[in-house]
Amino acid sequence: MVWTWYAAFEYSFSSLATAARNPEAIFSPWHWRLTAELIAAYALIGLALGAIIGALSHSERTKRGAALLSLIGAFLLHAGFVELSHFKWADLETCAAAVLLAILVWRNLRSESWIAQPWLVASILIIGPWINRSSLRIAFFAAAFAASFLIGKLRAPRFRLSSLFWQTATAAALLAAAIATSLAFDHKLSMQALANAKPAASQARNIVLITMDTVRADHLSTYGYGRNTTPNLTAFAAGATLYRHTVAVSNMTLATHASMFTGLYSGVHGAHYDPPAYPSGRPLARGIPTIAGMLAERGYITLAVAANYAYLSPFFGLDRGFQIYDAREPVRMIDPDLRLFLRNGVRHLVGLGWSSAEFDRKARSAEEVDRGAIQLLRESRSRQAPFLLFLNYMDAHWPYLPPAPFDRMFPGKLRDFTDASYEGLERDLILSKRDVTSREREHLISQYDGGIAYLDSQFGRLMGSLKELGLYDDSLIIVTADHGENLGDRELLDHGVALYHDEVNVPLIVKYPDENAGRTVDDLVSQIDLAPTILEAAGIPRPTAFAGQSLTQPVDSDRYLYSEAFPPDSPNNLAERFQRRTERAIYHHQQKFIESTKGDRELYDLDTDAEERRNLYLYAVKQASALKTILDGWVARQPKSVSEPGSTPQRVSEQLKSLGYAQ
Repeated sequence: MVWTWYAAFEYSFSSLATAARNPEAIFSPWHWRLTAELIAAYALIGLALGAIIGALSHSERTKRGAALLSLIGAFLLHAGFVELSHFKWADLETCAAAVLLAILVWRNLRSESWIAQPWLVASILIIGPWINRSSLRIAFFAAAFAASFLIGKLRAPRFRLSSLFWQTATAAALLAAAIATSLAFDHKLSMQALANAKPAASQARNIVLITMDTVRADHLSTYGYGRNTTPNLTAFAAGATLYRHTVAVSNMTLATHASMFTGLYSGVHGAHYDPPAYPSGRPLARGIPTIAGMLAERGYITLAVAANYAYLSPFFGLDRGFQIYDAREPVRMIDPDLRLFLRNGVRHLVGLGWSSAEFDRKARSAEEVDRGAIQLLRESRSRQAPFLLFLNYMDAHWPYLPPAPFDRMFPGKLRDFTDASYEGLERDLILSKRDVTSREREHLISQYDGGIAYLDSQFGRLMGSLKELGLYDDSLIIVTADHGENLGDRELLDHGVALYHDEVNVPLIVKYPDENAGRTVDDLVSQIDLAPTILEAAGIPRPTAFAGQSLTQPVDSDRYLYSEAFPPDSPNNLAERFQRRTERAIYHHQQKFIESTKGDRELYDLDTDAEERRNLYLYAVKQASALKTILDGWVARQPKSVSEPGSTPQRVSEQLKSLGYAQ
């Protein structure tokens, strides 16, 4: 009964409370599955401890007190052994209240004590960590103890079998009510914006733009990777155009998507890291038109489903022009601000026997994104208007959680490697405390590749749905990534760090309308080319401000392409070699020159050194100097966006932190 009360309180002040304060919250299928597992775990723990207590004691009062102590003891053990490294003063206050509670229960173990209230124990252990102000927390503790004392004096509790049954039933009913109430905060997507859709020109083509978040080209079997990670993408490419060398305009989600949507480089549209005003990223500058807005003005239905609820949230302005923009955030199981909750300890207990990594899941899966996409396609089809559909997938993004069987598709998975393990490894690498071990690298790559393979399987299903709906053949379908990922190379993890190929070498496969024969383009292209390509398919003239060219035209092989990285507010900013510096790269043919504002300069020949291991700067000074001159001139000519006053809202900051984008 005591553990059931705790389960009810914990769900109410974690999942339910999170959904209630987030107007974009949704409950993903994995949330319900993990919630059921968690409740079952609490029930089993309670039954096991109850059996032990019953075997050791024959006194009803002793059993009652021991049941309360089992929960308090588990809480203190979890706080002291599992979460000690994350302790804050607020945690000490809650632990002090729990110790006082345990002492009072122990001293009155054999008496009809006022302290023997299961709701009191559960509320102090749950609501204490949930309150974020010290004065309110202490006031709550005092009020809870006082209320328990008064209730105990007015009516002494009697814990006979019938009473235990009814109190357990009450706790279970409370838990069921909390779960049922949470359904009211499972925010549905409104289709009201489609009501005023107007037909466009009959020759306008449907457009599908897909970004596979954090997918580097050299981990796709479509691009020659040794593991068969993308059989469906390979089949798609057999009837499309594959661009072998595609440059990302930056190394982070916000900047690259903004460039794809506006046809401008990062320094022009302004949506990038911009300390100190916007250390986690500045919104898209006002007044800059997007392809979604241009298409909507011409009668297109503009739709989006984005798994990256942080940088693709409406705050950053990338929803500009979209009539339906679905970047809803799933309710997470593990909240880093509520580490004292026993669910964090239970996941570690589960991890002793099998993987508990799924508790770290944060974003919607590809299957969920596709489900939302098909719903929008069916809705737009009834409007008899062309559409732009933008889809963003996060299945290859940390915490790398491919579902079975994709988690075991490639060897190397470590059962006990969690989000906390990754954070610890990342910080150790940044501070040069140690190197990545071979086991850690194998795990990271196996799960990253498994995530790509899972995403590919869902991509195949999406293409099948487009064909079933009769929307495949005459549509422009673009598949790319926003940036790549460091997987231990150069002793780096994550992204948003540098402009090496690991982070800016991305895939690009385009199926043009009515195209059914595959071809390959070896010339360098860029994400900056996607906006003019999309507008041409819609019959809209290319704005003069666009920096790229339409890929329907022969690629200008003699042009220069650029990539930019701005100083982030992320754990990587702790590394001395990456602190307070902006980095830019220029590409010409297969030569790449990188320069940072800290004075570092690098030159690579991509023909002979695709992984950029041999810096030729000191051996080809003339070539490097020529590229530097062109890069400096390009930077000087770029119009600059003006930083607008303001700050990132707390809710957006929490979203960025949840995905590891900010400290």
